[in-house]
Amino acid sequence: FDSRFDTRGRSVVLINSTKATAGVPIASTTALQRVLDRVGALLDPEEDVLFLFVTSHGSTDPAYISVNNDGLDLTQLTPRRLKTALDATPIKWKVIVVSACYSGGFIPALRDEHTLVITASSADRNSFGCDDSNSMTDFGRAYFEEALNKTRSFTAAFEMARKRIAEREKAEGLTPSQPQMAMGNQF
Repeated sequence: FDSRFDTRGRSVVLINSTKATAGVPIASTTALQRVLDRVGALLDPEEDVLFLFVTSHGSTDPAYISVNNDGLDLTQLTPRRLKTALDATPIKWKVIVVSACYSGGFIPALRDEHTLVITASSADRNSFGCDDSNSMTDFGRAYFEEALNKTRSFTAAFEMARKRIAEREKAEGLTPSQPQMAMGNQF
């Protein structure tokens, strides 16, 4: 992102990992809310676009993204919590990518006319590659490393990644994860 979208100095990383470097802020629901508040205060709501990438283990019933960290029992990130945190800011234009199992469950809460929501799977499907030995999930690799290196369009990159994921899953005999995209009518 720094080289392709000139984000150097304008990115924040929150990480929950035993391998994380000391001094990197923990990825908790509260920390994300505070970061969104700060970013919302700094950007131009009519011109700037927030790009938010969330990846972790996902769950269904109820839908959430796990933010637990090495025994810390933290409040999980639900679609409603994320929507509430975003709505509390002046951020208008948003691209949100959620890479987790069942991540399609985030779309109904997050979709609005100024938001592009991309998920690694449908609300009732697993995604693949979320192992601690991997630096990225299968969807993350297909979207960020493969597709966004060929285009600057988030939607075109999604279509490339979706196709690549379908090919990989078919070749490996996996149940299709069915990546999803919902784009607001003003986006």
